[in-house]
Amino acid sequence: MRKNMLKQSMYDRWLEYGTIYGITDYSFIGITKEDEYLSASVIKPFWIEYLYMVSIVIAQKECIGMFSEKAGSVASGLSKMRFQALRIRDIGKINELNRTYIECINRVCLVKFSNQQQGKEMYDILQKQLKVYESKKYFEDELKGLCQISETSIKIKRELGGILLKVVGFVGITEIGIKTIKYIGELMCEFFSKYL
Repeated sequence: MRKNMLKQSMYDRWLEYGTIYGITDYSFIGITKEDEYLSASVIKPFWIEYLYMVSIVIAQKECIGMFSEKAGSVASGLSKMRFQALRIRDIGKINELNRTYIECINRVCLVKFSNQQQGKEMYDILQKQLKVYESKKYFEDELKGLCQISETSIKIKRELGGILLKVVGFVGITEIGIKTIKYIGELMCEFFSKYL
C-alpha cells in the first residue's frame, strides 16, 4: 500500500537526469542534484511556475468547498419546507449559486495549466492528489439536485397559477361570480403569502 501511494505521488520523468518531484495533498517538493544548469532549468521553474500551479489548485479546491458549503446551507433551508413548492427567493438563491459557481469555475479551473508536457502531467497529479475532480463532481451532483427541485417548483407554480386563472374565468361567468371571486382572491393571497 505504501509503495502504491509513493508511486502515485512521485513524478520521476527526469530521475535519470537527477531530478524527482513529490506531490501529495499536503506537500510539493522538488529534489535535484547540485548543478548550475539544473538551477536554471529545474529550480527556477519550480519556484515560479510550479508553486503558482499549487496555489491555483488549492484555490480550485477551496472554491469548490465554499460552494458546497453554500449549497448545503440552501438545502438545509429547503429541507424544512418538506413537500411545499419553493418560494421565489429560494429559487433565486439556487439560480444565483449556479450562476456564481459557473463564473468561478470558468475563472479558476483551468483545463490546461502549462504548454509543457511536464507541467501538464504535474498539474494533473496535483489535482488528483487534492481530489479536485472528485470534489467538483460531488458538488455538481448536489447543485444539479437543487436545480431540479427549483425547476419542479417553478412548474408547480405555473400549473397552479393556470388552474386558478381557469377557475376565476369560469366563476366570473356564473351568477355568484362576485362572491366566489372575492373568496378565491383571499385564497390566492393566502397561498402566495405562504408559498412565495
